[in-house]
Amino acid sequence: MAQAYREALLRSAALRATHNPFFLGSALAAYQSEHRLDDRALAHHLFCPVSRLSRLALCRRPDPASPSFRQDVEQIAAYARAQPLRLGALLREVDAALALRGARDSGTALLAARDADPDGADEPRSPLSGAERGRE
Repeated sequence: MAQAYREALLRSAALRATHNPFFLGSALAAYQSEHRLDDRALAHHLFCPVSRLSRLALCRRPDPASPSFRQDVEQIAAYARAQPLRLGALLREVDAALALRGARDSGTALLAARDADPDGADEPRSPLSGAERGRE
């Protein structure tokens, strides 16, 4: 009975961790959402037991810019009995998707190019040809 209660508490905490980017649970949830995976499919992808996903979700999410990222991922993978290369690739993919989404949302992903008027004016160039411009 105590073991079942402990597992229920772990699952509840892991669910809360999906909403906090400090925890790996947020990256796992993002990956599951993007790839439409349930827990069983995610565990299969990571080569880890389904029962270890809650523990994995509660691990601190490693900093992708840290020189110890690989070592951190290997330690986490060993703890969760997951395949470290798969876990590292999952984290890199989620971080890249979040960076792209953040750039898109802030408007810095694509900057609008503006053609300068050949006469040096500060107005955008008209799509009309020179002859048609005179008839405007």
